[in-house]
Amino acid sequence: EDISNTGTVVEKDIVIVIGGGLAGLATALYLSKSGKFKVICIEENEKVGMETSFMNGSLACPSLTKPWTNISNLKSFMKEITLSENDAMKSIDIIWSKVVFDIEFWKWCSHFVINAIEPDRFNQLYKASFDLSMYSSTCMSEFIDKQQITPGNAIGTLQLFQTISDRTIQYNMISQVVPNIRGIDAIDIPHMYSAILDPIKFQGGAIHSNLDTSYDIHILCNELYTQALHHNVEFRMNTHVERLVSIDQLNVQNEGSGKTNNKAKGIIGGVDYVELGDGKRIYGNHFVICCGNHSNCLSDSIQDGVLSWPVMGYSVEMKLENLESSTEIQHSG
Repeated sequence: EDISNTGTVVEKDIVIVIGGGLAGLATALYLSKSGKFKVICIEENEKVGMETSFMNGSLACPSLTKPWTNISNLKSFMKEITLSENDAMKSIDIIWSKVVFDIEFWKWCSHFVINAIEPDRFNQLYKASFDLSMYSSTCMSEFIDKQQITPGNAIGTLQLFQTISDRTIQYNMISQVVPNIRGIDAIDIPHMYSAILDPIKFQGGAIHSNLDTSYDIHILCNELYTQALHHNVEFRMNTHVERLVSIDQLNVQNEGSGKTNNKAKGIIGGVDYVELGDGKRIYGNHFVICCGNHSNCLSDSIQDGVLSWPVMGYSVEMKLENLESSTEIQHSG
């Protein structure tokens, strides 16, 4: 509660932040420091920063970025669909009876192939991915500076190759987009990078880029957690969020036969509460989903038309004009 100069008690809006990783902690801290909200951060694990922020969130590697629509992935896909159903290496399961006459599916396939093999289109997507990664890296650096902490970081990355041919192909591709990269012969690797003790395995040498950084993400997340506690963020650890619930949407679903009609396709009165794994509820005025690629699972429960798409470690959120267009976007990639 906030006591104004008039002595009137004004209740703050409650913001529910789902996810205690880097994004969730930064959001919770920012909103709480504004003084305008009561912030509750819900985290499924017993500690913060244990999922995406633990496994790969500390990496900011623009030189390693490339579009999903590339020839390598295309070849992998073509190889996988020829594997038998019992093959342990098979990870793609397509129910052909459902897609063989699906025009949108084949449109998506042709879209993917064109983006992968058409040089100008691929380079355009590559440049967009690189620019996004550079922007992300800049944001991370600026954010860390504002927190006035030193999470410990390493500069530069090596891409190692088994053959010179592999290195040449990769160098020719990324040098069109990524500046200041350089090739390193296998014989020079041990002298420059003593951690690589067996250069025989990498006869193709390496490609070095000084654009990339790697932070100790746990130092950063724990510092954000400490600051958030100081600014009165309430944490609910070891708490699983089952779904987000809109009371208006539930009412529409319960009308008539109980089937959802068109009015329920999207939020009518906004989200009212989160339902936890144990059946309990936490009510709020605003809800922020910071669960990485799991965000769509929660977003789907309220059919809000906002979908997140992973792009080599990034999520791009888009607002749809109508829910019907979501199918088109899913197929178009």
